[in-house]
Amino acid sequence: MVWISALAAAIIILVLAWFLANGLGVAIVSSIYIALGVVYLLYRFCFIHLNEMEVGVLFDRDGNFSRFIDSGHHFINPLAEHLTDKLPKGPQSSKGTAQQIRTREGIPVSIQWDVSFFIDVRKILPGIEHKMARALPKYAVNMVGGRILHSLRHLVEEMSIEELHTKSSIKQLEEALRQEVSRRVKNLGILEIDKSDVKLGPIMMPPNVEKALEANYELKLRVEALDLLQQVIGKFTDTHMARLGELERLRILDNGDTQFYMMETYGKGEAAQRPSHGPRGQDVGVPMPAPGPDGPPTSGPLPKGD
Repeated sequence: MVWISALAAAIIILVLAWFLANGLGVAIVSSIYIALGVVYLLYRFCFIHLNEMEVGVLFDRDGNFSRFIDSGHHFINPLAEHLTDKLPKGPQSSKGTAQQIRTREGIPVSIQWDVSFFIDVRKILPGIEHKMARALPKYAVNMVGGRILHSLRHLVEEMSIEELHTKSSIKQLEEALRQEVSRRVKNLGILEIDKSDVKLGPIMMPPNVEKALEANYELKLRVEALDLLQQVIGKFTDTHMARLGELERLRILDNGDTQFYMMETYGKGEAAQRPSHGPRGQDVGVPMPAPGPDGPPTSGPLPKGD
């Protein structure tokens, strides 16, 4: 750009000098305007500037694809070709919802998707550059989105509704979709899609189907827990069973499900009844057998103590 301005200034100075030498004042002014017009035309039609995130698409005057030009400054012959479109080097995004995709059992589901991608014209398959030069600037997002919908429908139709309901189903589906779409667009000038650029979910299914799957999952967990408990119990020894029996007896006593008694003896051979705790923590008084003369208790009821 600098040297173009310098060239234009030099031309103007030369023209002015010639006219001044010949004493032609009006012609000098006219020459200045002519020179400025030439510079403008050169800048407008011959000079192209593309920033670092752009790629230019050139077509000839007959409307046929000519070539791609990379970022930077370029001079072209305006009589032979012209800049038609620009392609971004940065990420582009395509998003939407795949409606009513049917699983292997025929159950309809809907899945939201969001995919980012990059364009590199050097990856275009030789022989189709003219097609991609027309399609990529305007329809790149639709091209990727259409292949995502087709691939997603194909993948879901091979999966069961139970597989889609598992915890890792979205990650597995994202990876499978990434590989499938990358394979479909690799010759179109679109780079391989990165793992972090594919996002799916949530997977929406009929409410009654989702409730049935949740109930089935809970039942499965219970069955697995019972199987595990049976395996553990099968390894118990007699010592383990004795300990469990003792723990159960202590639990029953602690909950007040049975009554037990303790006896205290007082002077003059009288026996006092000590209340014990029955159900719900109530004190229960029950007659205890009185001790005999030599210590051992004798049969028969004993009046209540104080």
